[in-house]
Amino acid sequence: MVGSGSHKRDWPGSGSFYGNLDSGGECGVPAQNMFYVPAENREQFWYSTDYGMFRFCVSQYRVGLEARNGAVQVHRALPVIC
Repeated sequence: MVGSGSHKRDWPGSGSFYGNLDSGGECGVPAQNMFYVPAENREQFWYSTDYGMFRFCVSQYRVGLEARNGAVQVHRALPVIC
């Protein structure tokens, strides 16, 4: 399983949450294109997958910041967890 971790991918039009020029896209954009992730939208680079009786959730470190704004990750994850 691949996650972007703390590698920023902020770049306009890349699907990043902030869409600014913070990182130049030098870290997250190549990872997004080099590795397969079972996400509905690969630009969001967060996903969950089941393996046997386990569910693995992979997310970016900024989810906490996005969750305050009603991020879709929270709305999709809560019914699964609860």
